[in-house]
Amino acid sequence: MTTTTAARRRWSLFFLKLLGGGVIGAVFASGALALIDRGFLTSSDYLPVLMATFYALLGLTVWINPYVRKTRAPGEPLWPRSLLMLVSACALATPLIAPLVASPQTVFLVVVAFYVVSWWIGRITLRRVDELTKRVVVETNHLSLHIILAVLLLYGAAERLNLVPDGVSIWMLNGILLWVYFLVTQFAWMRRGLDNPTVAEE
Repeated sequence: MTTTTAARRRWSLFFLKLLGGGVIGAVFASGALALIDRGFLTSSDYLPVLMATFYALLGLTVWINPYVRKTRAPGEPLWPRSLLMLVSACALATPLIAPLVASPQTVFLVVVAFYVVSWWIGRITLRRVDELTKRVVVETNHLSLHIILAVLLLYGAAERLNLVPDGVSIWMLNGILLWVYFLVTQFAWMRRGLDNPTVAEE
């Protein structure tokens, strides 16, 4: 296969992934809006429920995910990565679903348990990945910290000066920051050549 043909193939696959992700995202967004219209969710639940659904999708497709394929270390089992995504999805979905069947205190303790489990699995997963993936994680955390702190500072200042409307809860802000972290992660991955159409797959 020539260099030009290989590059064309990489770009084609890249745009197919974008198209597929856009279609899936549109379906999820429509479903969430329908639930909001019917009163099952509020507008502040929109971003968290989309992220929870996205985490669940990643957890169920980890064995065919191109990111995972490029960062999987030799002999690394993939179930910890899948479990990490699924537990993270549960942590976000629990405050939305569990209050229907349990008390707020019980639900909160369940969310804490999910968070602790996800942190523990994340530590195990990070020890097993290759050095490039570890560098991406460190870079992502570094960039996200600065961006999130900036968002909190600017929003806090705007709120104190009455420049933003009331009604933006910490739960909604949490959803915004989760998506900020996700976008920073994508930037860091592509900056390192992972899922970048200009970089050939090995």
